[in-house]
Amino acid sequence: VAEGSDIVSVLVLSGETKKEELKNYSTQPDIMVDNIGLLTNLLDKM
Repeated sequence: VAEGSDIVSVLVLSGETKKEELKNYSTQPDIMVDNIGLLTNLLDKM
């Protein structure tokens, strides 16, 4: 959804997608975190 726009894409790996599966996708996220807590920590530092 974020591809081609000014939106940063985020993949949170707490769902069905596994890190190993990313190599099979042509579109890659800008940011990838293992859980939503890590994302909030990252955003707090920005």
